[in-house]
Amino acid sequence: MLPDLQSVFDHFHTTPIYNDNLLILQNIYLDMSTLLVNDSDIKNNLQTVRSRIDYCSDLDCSDTIKLKDSWRKQFQNAQNDTRKDELIFVLLMICKAKYYWHRVRPPDDWSYSHDVFRDQLRLEIGSFYSKQDADIRLHIPCFFKVLYHFVE
Repeated sequence: MLPDLQSVFDHFHTTPIYNDNLLILQNIYLDMSTLLVNDSDIKNNLQTVRSRIDYCSDLDCSDTIKLKDSWRKQFQNAQNDTRKDELIFVLLMICKAKYYWHRVRPPDDWSYSHDVFRDQLRLEIGSFYSKQDADIRLHIPCFFKVLYHFVE
């Protein structure tokens, strides 16, 4: 659910839907930040969370409510995309995306199963990643490109 995937969703042959609206990743990030206060894994491992994201200044990790509030404030007031991306990566580092991924569905006029839709979307995401350079932010394609050089 990296920000770069928005272009995949925008150009997919049918419109992905999230919470009865067009899939806009920023909406998912805001939902993730809202729901992190109820995440028992984050609550029970707040010290670990704090150590993972301490590089991201201005986030208050003293409890999940303050983390949510400080993240949202920083995100909404970010002066540039670099800062927004940094905050998104922080969120993706501590929140599980699977719950949100399962809320992505095809439009109502889709005539096949949701599984077919999800499989086609996964293939499109895989195609997107396969065309990316060895960018360390995109760790999966970077890993496979490094691995490929060892096989040659």
